Amino acid sequence: MAASGWLRGKVKAVPSGDTLVIMSIAKADTIPLEKSITLSCIIAPRLARRHGTDEPFAWESREFLRKLCIGQEIKFKIDYVLPGSSREFGTVYLGGDKNIAGLVVAQGFAKVKEQGHKGHVSPYVTELLRLEEIAKDQGLGRWSKEHGAAEASVRILPSSTMGEAGPSDVKGFISEMKGKALEAIVEQVRDGSTIRVCLIPSFHFFQVYVAGVQAPSMGRRTSIPSAVAQTEVTNNVDVNGKASEEAQAPLLGTLQKAVASAVTYSEIPPDRFGKEAKHFTETKVLNREVRVILEGTDSFDNMFASVYYSDGNTAKDLALELVENGLAKYMEWSANMLGAETKRKLKNAELQAKKEQLRIWTGFQPPVTKTTPIHNQKFTGKVIEVVNGYCIVIADDMVLVGSPSAERRVNISSIRPPKLVDSSGESKTIEHFARAAKEFLRTRLIGKQVHVSMEYSRRINISNGHAADKTNIVDTRVLDYGSVFLPSQSGSPGNLFGANVAELLLSRGFADITRHRDYEERSHHYDALLAAYSHAEKAKKGYHAKKYYPATHMNDLTTVPAKKARDFFHLLQRNKRHSAVVEYIFSGHRFKLTIPNETSTITFSFSCVRCPGKNEPYSDDAIALMRRTILQHDVEIEIEAVDRTGTFLGSLWESKNNMAYVLLEAGLAKLSSFGLDRISDAQTLIRAEKSAQQKKLKVWENYNEAKVIPHGSLMGQNGKESFKIVVTEVIGGGKFYAHIVGDRRLDSIQQQLASMKFNDIPETLMVTKDFPDTLSNTLEVQDQPRHCPSNTSEVQAEPKNHVVPLPSRWSSLFKDKVDTLKDEVPLDTSKAEVFSSNGPSDVVPFNPTKGDVVLAQFTLDNSWNRAMIVSEHQGPMEREFLVFYIDYGNQEIVTYSRLRPAHANQSTSLIPPLAKLFRLAFIAVPNLKDNLGEQAARYLSMVLLDNGKEFKATIEERATVESKQEGQGTGEVLVVTLFDEDAESSINAAMLENGLAQIETHRLISREHRAAVKNLEEFQEHAKKEHRGIWRLEGVGVPDKSAKDSNACDINDDEDLLAPARAQPPSRGFDLIDLIASKSTGTPKPSREHVMGDSLP
Repeated sequence: MAASGWLRGKVKAVPSGDTLVIMSIAKADTIPLEKSITLSCIIAPRLARRHGTDEPFAWESREFLRKLCIGQEIKFKIDYVLPGSSREFGTVYLGGDKNIAGLVVAQGFAKVKEQGHKGHVSPYVTELLRLEEIAKDQGLGRWSKEHGAAEASVRILPSSTMGEAGPSDVKGFISEMKGKALEAIVEQVRDGSTIRVCLIPSFHFFQVYVAGVQAPSMGRRTSIPSAVAQTEVTNNVDVNGKASEEAQAPLLGTLQKAVASAVTYSEIPPDRFGKEAKHFTETKVLNREVRVILEGTDSFDNMFASVYYSDGNTAKDLALELVENGLAKYMEWSANMLGAETKRKLKNAELQAKKEQLRIWTGFQPPVTKTTPIHNQKFTGKVIEVVNGYCIVIADDMVLVGSPSAERRVNISSIRPPKLVDSSGESKTIEHFARAAKEFLRTRLIGKQVHVSMEYSRRINISNGHAADKTNIVDTRVLDYGSVFLPSQSGSPGNLFGANVAELLLSRGFADITRHRDYEERSHHYDALLAAYSHAEKAKKGYHAKKYYPATHMNDLTTVPAKKARDFFHLLQRNKRHSAVVEYIFSGHRFKLTIPNETSTITFSFSCVRCPGKNEPYSDDAIALMRRTILQHDVEIEIEAVDRTGTFLGSLWESKNNMAYVLLEAGLAKLSSFGLDRISDAQTLIRAEKSAQQKKLKVWENYNEAKVIPHGSLMGQNGKESFKIVVTEVIGGGKFYAHIVGDRRLDSIQQQLASMKFNDIPETLMVTKDFPDTLSNTLEVQDQPRHCPSNTSEVQAEPKNHVVPLPSRWSSLFKDKVDTLKDEVPLDTSKAEVFSSNGPSDVVPFNPTKGDVVLAQFTLDNSWNRAMIVSEHQGPMEREFLVFYIDYGNQEIVTYSRLRPAHANQSTSLIPPLAKLFRLAFIAVPNLKDNLGEQAARYLSMVLLDNGKEFKATIEERATVESKQEGQGTGEVLVVTLFDEDAESSINAAMLENGLAQIETHRLISREHRAAVKNLEEFQEHAKKEHRGIWRLEGVGVPDKSAKDSNACDINDDEDLLAPARAQPPSRGFDLIDLIASKSTGTPKPSREHVMGDSLP
């Protein structure tokens, strides 16, 4: 730049009363060159440096020059340069004809220096001297003649401000000044979003960060101590680590200089667009008057503020200007100090800058997130379930009931459970707020119509409780989030949708707000949620109060032994009716209820009303109806009895509607007459069922009153369900398994299993645990009984007269196949041709466990059948398993090599177990362990297992088995009167007549059953007179287990089902077993007496 040439520029800063920082006039997006020019021929008073004071009139001098020149275009030339310092002196003109030095001198803010460096004399000295004399004569500025004027012009600077970061008490200063507009002058710009200001007129100096944004860094310089200097210092101390006293004082200064001179520095370059951001801020606010509004501090006492500067007649926000020009990022955590409207503007500005890829966003690609926006999905529906305080289930009004999409699970957008500080009661406090949030939503939303606006979906990982490694495949699940609005009762025009549920939770302190990452989808009303959260935090509502809330203890009777639930029954009978809340729907007639006044949770079932079981037709319809009408509703209940499983029986009303009546009227339930006399609304329920029957609704769609089989002489009434059965297994205690005649599913299963080739197993065949719910929810295995054998030798040690359930198919099966089996069944059944003799090493590798449903090869005919694992033990050669054949009801022990996995993709997996459990009605038959129990079972086997003979069963009651039977599965017990069409009386009567049972005397008998029981009494009297069976000794009878609970409706004796051992079977229909045993082992066939024991009476 030529020393004699005139240049044009713009004043960027005014450091003092005689110095200007001038930048060149450059194009946009270009950082211009700049020079610091000291005005020639004048000297202005000096401003104070660190720990110093101003010269008189120094501040007024600088302020005059600043207001005169800042941001103005000027013309200047360099007069001379001071050697060794590169300090340039020059002449500056403002507006083309105003010498700035002359203007300063004329106001008395500088004195004239007649001669410059090396005798340089400015041509303007004469004019400057003239102006100086005028100022002196008038007493202007530093030439003031007023007493004390010089002292008054010196600023009184707060001791904590000069050279410090800010006021010593930052918290107190912020608390006092927060929200106030403070006048200030920007003295320094560190980077685009960090400035140093001087408050006017207090002259507090401090550094502030622009709230809500962050500009790129300008880099920094880090020091690296030299190893040479460290060595030199070490060499000057003695072995004790201290310098000698004589040398300590002289060396002190030397060592300090050595260390200082040996320090090197490493420069960290500025971030991209860091210089541009700094230049932008300098051109807007440096040495300009601004308004600073303090917003808050961070954990390091750094002060954050909003900075506004003047642009003509408009005040502009520095943060917003930086973001709009792509020179700063929006910072959520510091923006939370700002108002909602300011935050919204900053976020929108950043989004627009990203779309236009301005400056720091050049080449920006939106990051991949786990959230995906949902567009234009709005619906209206009724809330039917509150899963928790942050998720609800809504029935869509536009989707038909029963459709898979009829119920929509909606997670409330942008809220989450509160994260509480650690304390001794943290877990209880968290539980309290989770329950409080859920109850808050339940009382306000359940059963209400709401408007839903779906906003985004989020993919989450499903944790299995183990840390995922590189080989693990992480399961994921997609959750849908939306805003839920409860319509306003007043219909306020300010809110078209009503109250935002998320706002309600946040404003009461029941939830925390989700801090979303950049570019994550969020609630469309996120600003309002932030405001609600801030309001609750300031008001210390909910979890913001930091109080300990003791957890309310609930007595959960659904998980305790049945005896404890039965003991609680008398406490519940103190009041006729109880208010309750329906917590869960197990089935159409069975629920989980909470009774708040009793602080108890119970299992509740309708008295004498039964809906279809799982996987039965219309089961889902009954559950759906109950979910939409009573789930999580406030209801009233009357408890009438409790069954042996601890389930309370009674009636339930919702809004004065008897829900049993609703089910019966809709054709989704059937009425059981047993115990009906206890129900006050019995006649109403009967009329509802009759109405559904006449309309042939749902479960009554095939109902034909003309085809209902009468009960004959035993009952003498119509209306009972009857069908024909074939008994497959007798298990003692008057219980047996049977098939319903006409059910073709058994033939289908047998055909499919027979067509499978188990000797040609693909190597890729793997074991699956995903057996369908049809079986897994119907069957369950209990622990192996103590008397169950653990090895083969123990099995062989069983007494030969030990009567066990039949380990075979029903007798007709073997009669049909006996000739074929004699020729085809190999003598050594352990080497059947479908398997290799090498044992489990040649079969599909899988690990069956207790409760699994598998395919097992039956020992007698090598057929494959569906079975459930009861228990496992180690045999002599390989693992052995006690299995329960779910389609026949019998059990046996098989080796590992005779098992195969039952896959969910097989069509047989879709069919529920076909062996149904029956019990003879109105009579108590001895169990196998009781006196004459074996004889009773043997007699019943001889009568029922008669080559596939058909019997007519009339259902008197359907009793749900809740307790788990040892090895026999669980399910429904059909309590029946059994008829042999070739006999005049029922099988029930025959058992009484032979003294192998007695009438139940401790059970409540309904009116419609009294006639049937009366007819049975004559058969029992005949046995007494003849002293048959249990009546051989007068007064000795069979224990009546119904005496345990005279009010129970369900018939279920846990001890009735005996887990079988592998002992000799009864001889009835088992000649084939003896034949195979004699051929394979060479041992003689056991005698009939050994099997049968004592002869029947």
